[in-house]
Amino acid sequence: MSPKPPSLDVSLSGGPLLRDAIAVVRELREAGHESVFAGGCVRDEVLGNAPYDYDIATSATPEEVLALFKRTVPVGAAFGVVRVLIGDHEFEVATYRTEGGYSDGRRPDTVSWATARDDVLRRDFTINGLLLDPLEGEGTVIDHVGGLDDLRDGVIRAIGEPDERFEEDKLRLLRAVRFAARLKFTVEERTWEALRARAHQITSVSVERIRDELERMCTQSAPSEAFRLLRDSGLWGHVLPEIEVTESLLGRIDRASVMDARGAWTLICSELVPGDAVSLCKRMKLSTAHTRHVEAAVEILRAIPSYRSEDLVARKRLLRREEVSTALAILALDEGPDGAPPGLVEARGDLTAWSREALHPAPLVSGADLIAAGRSPGPGFKLALEAVEDAQLLGQTMSRDEALVLALQKLDES
Repeated sequence: MSPKPPSLDVSLSGGPLLRDAIAVVRELREAGHESVFAGGCVRDEVLGNAPYDYDIATSATPEEVLALFKRTVPVGAAFGVVRVLIGDHEFEVATYRTEGGYSDGRRPDTVSWATARDDVLRRDFTINGLLLDPLEGEGTVIDHVGGLDDLRDGVIRAIGEPDERFEEDKLRLLRAVRFAARLKFTVEERTWEALRARAHQITSVSVERIRDELERMCTQSAPSEAFRLLRDSGLWGHVLPEIEVTESLLGRIDRASVMDARGAWTLICSELVPGDAVSLCKRMKLSTAHTRHVEAAVEILRAIPSYRSEDLVARKRLLRREEVSTALAILALDEGPDGAPPGLVEARGDLTAWSREALHPAPLVSGADLIAAGRSPGPGFKLALEAVEDAQLLGQTMSRDEALVLALQKLDES
């Protein structure tokens, strides 16, 4: 008989999400199946952090899960995964399984149903290999792989043989970095050696998955430690070959705090010219909206150093761009004992001083007005309307009729 695995009683954090997750476990138990929380949610409960979601592992087959619950989505039934909907929440319910063969470096070629212990042994890192019985006392954590010790010691350690775990799923190379940075843990020596040896293999992972991991490194915690681990492991050159690891960029990253995805990509691209930033964003398959935001923010980054030499209209047109807050936040990372980067203080001062109306004056004339005045639409319309807006940005007060005269004059000159 196998020895009983170490366990730990924890106080669960409560709330509607936990309540509904426990309801799923209870229903599976009442139908005669084993069922526990598994993975990251258990790690977070032990650390005293509220989980974002709860994954559930069970001895029930996908067919049994589908038959038991009314609202389900068989998102990965072939791999033992069914999504169960309870109230306003969704839970991934996965059958205990072992996996065999990873010809694409990501997904198993074969899946076999197994025991809870066998299921844990196929997972990535010990801190993610914990199980939790929410119906036992307040909550009992079951540890087959030494995850509790590694949580206590602050260690990221592969389950079993590190080289085999990374061979099975190359995305784990980035996940090790993300968990170490987010939790402020160290990567265990053998795991780190295997990670460095296989860093070049990260290119076999889809760019979408790489992109998502990089974004999580910046949006879940301050990015400094993650990017230094990317550099030291050799991963940086394979996931972001366009980006040179300069001291100035590392300095910005060191001083950055948690940010949104658009800010993260602007930071990553902050030393590129706009065209190269766009190329990187497209390669990483960012959305069109995110790509445009990064491009514009990088343009603003490059324009701020000469801000003081620009005329009033150019400065107002620059500061009214939607992306200016992202750009100024990135530039602020360069502030230090010697002062702020050129143009930053002035730009921030003007942005505070100028009202929205000063930056976005209400239009006095439109293209329809020019057509009504007998002009045919064409490229000159844009220049004519901009001439009126320029006058407004300079603070000139005009009536609608005066603005129309100015626009028509500009149109006749073009």
